[in-house]
Amino acid sequence: ISAILPEAGGKILVTVKSGNVYEGNPETSTMQLLNNVFSNLPKDQIISAIRYSADAIFLGTLSSKILVINNRGEVLKTPAVFQNLQDAVIHQLYKTASNNVWAMQNIGLAFIDFKSPYTYLFNKASVYDALVHNNTYYLATNQGVYYSTQNSGSQALDFKKVPNLHGQAWSVQLLDGDIIAGHDTGLFKIENGQAVKIGNT
Repeated sequence: ISAILPEAGGKILVTVKSGNVYEGNPETSTMQLLNNVFSNLPKDQIISAIRYSADAIFLGTLSSKILVINNRGEVLKTPAVFQNLQDAVIHQLYKTASNNVWAMQNIGLAFIDFKSPYTYLFNKASVYDALVHNNTYYLATNQGVYYSTQNSGSQALDFKKVPNLHGQAWSVQLLDGDIIAGHDTGLFKIENGQAVKIGNT
């Protein structure tokens, strides 16, 4: 057992390292399996858990940073601010009176400020240009072009690299409805996550 948390009506929510989430009823001495949080995610371990709100529980994990679940054990969208954590291991979580969170990690202590107007969106390479088009973010970087589908404001972005475009990309722009990337090796059209070279210059 990694955590036992209170629920409404005198019930309890129990998280287990394997990812199982149970609802317990002390009056009837019964436990009911609600879900396994890793059923659709890479296998991991729940190390700690706190109740953040009436229907949001934060889970500290061994290698997936912080996951958010509801009272049914279903994984919710992850706040973008969690991307700022420098270590994937979360040993313990503590909620402050101002609804922020302290996280104990292998490399120290992190303070998660949900009211901060700033968050890291991308830290895989140096960014030279950016474009948002049709709910997708495009980044021209020193390692190629990355893209991510835009989600709600609280959802972390998952940037993927355009696989066939390596090296320095200087610009990414919209031209006549096409996404055009300026690259060290020429001009490319970004289409369906792939780069198609324009001309032979």
